[in-house]
Amino acid sequence: MGGRTDTKIVEEEAEIRLRTYVSMMTVQVLKICGILQGFEEEVWVSCAQRLVNKTMEGLPEGIFPTMTSKKMAMAVVKELRAKFGKKLKYMLFLEDLGVEAVLTECFQSHIQKSSYKKSCRCCKYLLYSFFITLGAVAILAIGTLFLIL
Repeated sequence: MGGRTDTKIVEEEAEIRLRTYVSMMTVQVLKICGILQGFEEEVWVSCAQRLVNKTMEGLPEGIFPTMTSKKMAMAVVKELRAKFGKKLKYMLFLEDLGVEAVLTECFQSHIQKSSYKKSCRCCKYLLYSFFITLGAVAILAIGTLFLIL
């Protein structure tokens, strides 16, 4: 695999899954706000890319959202409408640092609230538990086999 370790591959796959999730959620936010129907594709794709990139910059590695992207988008839109009101549709397009900070903070906080962090300790514990259980089953199977013979 060209010198890439299994850990590196898993990290890259996790980042791809998270970016895909953030992209789907962002497009859902734009759809709920009526942007997909009201603007040219080039315009909203550019907006979505900008928001996805900004959102990904502040997310910690190894998180996995537990909510569907559509439900997450509805929660994000609800909060953003409370902040911006009817102007939300146009605020999503502004390339203003202050507005982008509010938007991405909202996206990030909702993603982080509904996510769990992949922990190596937890994975090791589950792996050890699996092998201990597997060993116990093997011992019982061998013991049962000797009793039968």
